[in-house]
Amino acid sequence: MAIQEKRLKTESINVRVKPEIKRLAEELAERENRTLSNWVESLILREAEKAGIRPKRGPGSTR
Repeated sequence: MAIQEKRLKTESINVRVKPEIKRLAEELAERENRTLSNWVESLILREAEKAGIRPKRGPGSTR
């Protein structure tokens, strides 16, 4: 049996922001009933759509 390559379902992005920016992001996420990471992901997808960029579908893609 061949060893299958392990693929991550998600990857992490580490960013540094001022505490006030983080509080704003958390408040916005809460207003949409989302986790902060889910809110950031939806923000990126919205901005990509506005720019005419479509995410590539690949293994582990949920969209």
